Amino acid sequence: MVLLHVQGHLTAHVGSTWYRSPEHVIAPRDYDVAVDVWAAGCVLGEMLLGRPLFPGAHEVNQLHLILDSIGECVCV
Repeated sequence: MVLLHVQGHLTAHVGSTWYRSPEHVIAPRDYDVAVDVWAAGCVLGEMLLGRPLFPGAHEVNQLHLILDSIGECVCV
């Protein structure tokens, strides 16, 4: 797998909360390639399952759905 680092402007945010990574929901200014990888994984999961993985109604609900699925976050 090859990840390219591209210099330039990035979008301010993903259009839907359904594809936002947990760290991007909490701190939207910290945008990097990990946010794009999370979003791509959500899209791929949706294509495979035929339904959204985390269809949150709003940002707090989005975090609840993610944490219910992957478990509690341990911050170091």
